[in-house]
Amino acid sequence: MSGYTDWEGICAFMGYVDLHAMLEDLYNVQKLSVQEIGRRIGVSPVGIRRQLHKNNIQVRQQGGAQAFPKKHYFLHLLDQRWVFSTTLQEIGRVMRTNPTYVMHYRRKVKGHPVDGKFANERTNDELLSDTAGKDSEPSFEE
Repeated sequence: MSGYTDWEGICAFMGYVDLHAMLEDLYNVQKLSVQEIGRRIGVSPVGIRRQLHKNNIQVRQQGGAQAFPKKHYFLHLLDQRWVFSTTLQEIGRVMRTNPTYVMHYRRKVKGHPVDGKFANERTNDELLSDTAGKDSEPSFEE
């Protein structure tokens, strides 16, 4: 029968107890992409994705495991007063990201309290006085 994949044989060859354990380790623990798993075991990415769904393993969005969360995490580390008072282009340059991403981030967190006040309640004078004397360009170490 062509198109049949011997999943049990692949799991045994790679040293896993069953298919779920293999996919869980490769996809969630080692953070390999569907394409990389397919290359390693000789199965198409569609076949890997199908098995992930059959084994109730949450499939990540395309773009990798760390693509969105890493940028989002670093924006959260910044002083939010600076994020809301600086131009999108400047933040994009400092963060090495697209200013559109920063705009979406601002929209998502707007309305969350910063020092007891919501971002849209803070005046420019308050934002500028809070950041006066501070380094206006934070540094990041990855």
